[in-house]
Amino acid sequence: MSEQGVSPTPRNYQLWYTYASGDAPLLNRMIDNCIAHTKKVGDELSERLYLKFFGDTGAHALVQETGQLMHAELDKVIARLHSAESDTTRFGNVLMEYGDDIADLADGDGVKALVSGLARETKEMETKTRSLESELKKSSEEIKKLKANLDAARAESMTDELTGIGNRKQFDCVLKMTTEDATMSHQPLSLVFGDVDHFKKFNDTWGHKLGDHVLKLVAQQMKLLAGERGTPTRYGGEEFAIILPGTPLPDALAFAESLRIAVSKKQMKTKATGVALGHITMSFGVTQYAVGESMDAFVERADSALYAAKAAGRNKVTPADPPQIRAAS
Repeated sequence: MSEQGVSPTPRNYQLWYTYASGDAPLLNRMIDNCIAHTKKVGDELSERLYLKFFGDTGAHALVQETGQLMHAELDKVIARLHSAESDTTRFGNVLMEYGDDIADLADGDGVKALVSGLARETKEMETKTRSLESELKKSSEEIKKLKANLDAARAESMTDELTGIGNRKQFDCVLKMTTEDATMSHQPLSLVFGDVDHFKKFNDTWGHKLGDHVLKLVAQQMKLLAGERGTPTRYGGEEFAIILPGTPLPDALAFAESLRIAVSKKQMKTKATGVALGHITMSFGVTQYAVGESMDAFVERADSALYAAKAAGRNKVTPADPPQIRAAS
């Protein structure tokens, strides 16, 4: 951290400890690339990397807070139900006592007194039941609100703040679910990795604000073309991934090519002067899941195909090599 001009703050310690541990290969690759191409990483870039990899802590805190409130509300419901159980038991005992007294009645006055007492107890039980219903209704409405807040917080924690599409966490969750589904259903599943060509050079030349605009534009095109057929995510930095369930490799390659063409037609201009900054291009690696393949291997094949596309001159779509799966012994 000292060599890279990074201040010893809690956030920076978390970021660089993760880098040193090697637990986040993408983070390591991004930092290594920065070290290779810049003099020092510094605090500004460390902060951007922190937000990229650990920036959902606010949403996590909201989930924790909402969970605690829901837990407290459920405790209230349980207490009310215990109270209702106690009232019901007492009412049942009273009815049994009145039942025993009926056998000993000798005159009409006694019957009248018993019926009057029974009516009084029933009325009291009815009042308590209505009160319980009202309280449970209020708790039900409060729990629904808390659940909505919790769902919103979870959705926020799965969304990339800059581009509005899924983040790395959503990618991991959806990929796990879709690979399991593909294994069970034997339906095709494809993965597209895309990377904005020469993005660092663009950022260094025109600034991070325009660089952010490029990322937003790419995400918009991905979301538009993917529709409901797939899940577009920002994998990290200028790298994107689209998970395409039910899509065989040829269709996924055609999708990536359509996305490549759509992005390449966009020309960036400065808002202030209208000066043309050139077209955006992207490179893509595409692969299809093979049953028995690990998720890491699946992702690695897509990533390797992406780097092959960049090595071949960029602005290309490249299919991945077939998986190497060991036969079960």
